[in-house]
Amino acid sequence: MLTARSMGIRVPDHISVLGVNGQEIGALVTPRLTSVWQSRGEQGSEAARRLLAWIGTGRKPESLLLPPKIVERESVRRMD
Repeated sequence: MLTARSMGIRVPDHISVLGVNGQEIGALVTPRLTSVWQSRGEQGSEAARRLLAWIGTGRKPESLLLPPKIVERESVRRMD
């Protein structure tokens, strides 16, 4: 976003910027960074639970998609 600003490109007026992992550092920059967040704790717990079930039953677990969350801040806006 600093490079965009140095080039006269305004976030989110000219472009939207989206971060990944929802890091709190995103709340400290200007504009505050909107981010996609995935709970590592939830991922780890679910992986361990499924692995233990696989070991216990011998049945391979089905795939699971844990939906990410959007942490809405200020770096994204609708572009019409």
